[in-house]
Amino acid sequence: MTDHPRSSELLAAATEPRAAGSVWAHLATCLTCQVIVGRLRAHGALPTRSRGQAESNIVEDGPTLPHGLVDAVVERTNGVPAPGELWRVVGAEGMIVLVRRLVDEETIDAVPVTLDIEMADDQTLIVPSDESPLACDLAVFVGFRSHIHVGAFANRLGGLSSVAADVELIARGATRAALAHTVGPAVAHADDQRLEYQQILRTLLSGLAPAAWVRATSHSDREVPTDQLMARIDGLHLHPVGLEPDGSGSELVVLARAVCLNSVVLICRFEEGRHRWTDLSAVAAACRRVTHYEPDVDAVAVFQPVPDRLAMLFTRQDLRGGAIGLPSGGRVPPTPSLAGMPLVDLLFKHFDGSVLPTSWAPGTPLAAAVAGDLTPRSRAFAESSAAAYATQARRAHIPGKRAGWGSAGSQVNLVVSFVQKLGSGDVNGAFELVEGDPLP
Repeated sequence: MTDHPRSSELLAAATEPRAAGSVWAHLATCLTCQVIVGRLRAHGALPTRSRGQAESNIVEDGPTLPHGLVDAVVERTNGVPAPGELWRVVGAEGMIVLVRRLVDEETIDAVPVTLDIEMADDQTLIVPSDESPLACDLAVFVGFRSHIHVGAFANRLGGLSSVAADVELIARGATRAALAHTVGPAVAHADDQRLEYQQILRTLLSGLAPAAWVRATSHSDREVPTDQLMARIDGLHLHPVGLEPDGSGSELVVLARAVCLNSVVLICRFEEGRHRWTDLSAVAAACRRVTHYEPDVDAVAVFQPVPDRLAMLFTRQDLRGGAIGLPSGGRVPPTPSLAGMPLVDLLFKHFDGSVLPTSWAPGTPLAAAVAGDLTPRSRAFAESSAAAYATQARRAHIPGKRAGWGSAGSQVNLVVSFVQKLGSGDVNGAFELVEGDPLP
């Protein structure tokens, strides 16, 4: 198990608690995962079952989101946010903010708002449900007011001007007695779990700041053919990155991460300067450097900023310092595995190969693997794999590994459903089954 349990491990813990004690032990001390599990159970994503008092204390049902909020976020809201309005903003994750004032055409001074009133400190206003446009209690974290780029504002959720006066009083350092609304208790000790929650707020808000927003979106929105890629590659997810050149003469800018199932490709722009496009060693060296910032990627796709976006793709193996060429036996420089085609075609070809199964077992031809009823084949394959993981779990010394590998048996039905949907042609439905699990 990594620092936090994956959604599959949380599901296993909800269904087989005795087989996943380490997950519950983690939840006992991790506020982030407690919030996630509470939300999942409140909305039916985790099964409801009888449980002991200790577990009940950890996994409390979170406040249920009103139906009006779900309806409001289906489509983006046109117009400029106004002071006193409650908006949903989107970045790495979605969150809710209260607009305090408009700074300029691109910058809005806003205050983060959550449904977790138990996380309120002495600079957080608690708004009762009868004042809230969401019909539930809200926590307005005035102490974390921040500047947010206007492009992050996606959906208007209603007005909340009743707290405007108290927001300004707290901003000026007013005492609790001067406020019309209640606030939470002050943080008094270093192990208060609210400090971890506040760190999450800081992280989310930092990605919405004007400088970070422009850096992450200016290149990718303009240069990555998002619509074409999404139309061609089922199940593809694109995430802006925005890493600028590192000053080494690489002339390389990382624009986005393209994620499809378990394959991750960095999409980069290359501009000729100190090095030329035809200098494969220099291009490969630049790609190798950017992988230091994104260590989980499988390949790097690089294109020229020209109309047809001719590109080349280096896998991790391609980026090694040198390889032995066959059949000559001599050392050969880094060479792209795909080249000489537009970026969209290149990525389609790469992902099509990365997700295509070659066989259910070594030596089984592909034609034999896909012939007949896939359900018993996929179930037998998943069960045998789960048994192998269970053997590893019994041998493991680290509790997290024992819990993670031991929970593989609970995923057999998920694997079978995934294969069934793929076999029926429902590629997007298949990806929806697994996209909740973050990549390792």
